[in-house]
Amino acid sequence: MAIKYIDIQENLKQASKIEQIYKEAKVLMGLTHKHIIRLYSAFVVNTDICLIMEYADGGELVDLVREKDGLSEIEARNIIRQVTLAM
Repeated sequence: MAIKYIDIQENLKQASKIEQIYKEAKVLMGLTHKHIIRLYSAFVVNTDICLIMEYADGGELVDLVREKDGLSEIEARNIIRQVTLAM
């Protein structure tokens, strides 16, 4: 499990951003797929939105691409396949 906190006060400057977070949380809670991080619960604590999620130890995709200074064709193909299957 992983817990992600999103500061509401910081994001209130962009009201549409808070609304987008709520919409995404609602959609993610209804999805179960092996290539999509599972969102188990979302709620507000004081000034934060708290997301209880499945833990993925691989890190962010963008960080992987930067670290490797790009991906090989085989690596990119595997990632694109997973994204396509998730969609």
